[in-house]
Amino acid sequence: MSDQNKILSCKSIDAKSFEQIYIRYWDQVLQYAICIVHDESLAKDMVQHVFVSLWDKRKERQIEHIEIYLKRAVKYAALHEIKKRLIIDDKMDLNDVDIISDQESDQDMMYQDLHLAIDHMMTKLPSKSKDMFVLKFRDGLDNSAIADALDLSEKTIRNKLSICLKSVRMNLKKVGF
Repeated sequence: MSDQNKILSCKSIDAKSFEQIYIRYWDQVLQYAICIVHDESLAKDMVQHVFVSLWDKRKERQIEHIEIYLKRAVKYAALHEIKKRLIIDDKMDLNDVDIISDQESDQDMMYQDLHLAIDHMMTKLPSKSKDMFVLKFRDGLDNSAIADALDLSEKTIRNKLSICLKSVRMNLKKVGF
């Protein structure tokens, strides 16, 4: 699966292509499920169920974008699980609960995925570089303020941040962003 936006017919999924889909999307879909249900074990069960369902119903479905399909399937599985677990008062109607539109939830999901990927990459940075990155992009400080805070020159800050950004961009491309 070289192109993420490739149109994929479920009727053409054989064991080998299913394995490629599974390997490519398992971690990404699992992280999304964990963000929704905040329970790794439950998230793993849900994601496994989604992949089993994809395989079982591959001849019945026509899927254009596999990644979007998998994440939506997990979202609906999570909503179903949350509804099951809720203790609902007789007066409360689930229709009264605000549901985020699909477009907003997809954007939120992509933002969360990006945020998780960047956080993971930051753990691999040296501590000084990590501090600079956080001060610049999370706290919004300019280079001179960072230089003052870390007792370094602005030129050093500029150079180190440039190196960090190149590393982060390269790693984001590797994981599909």
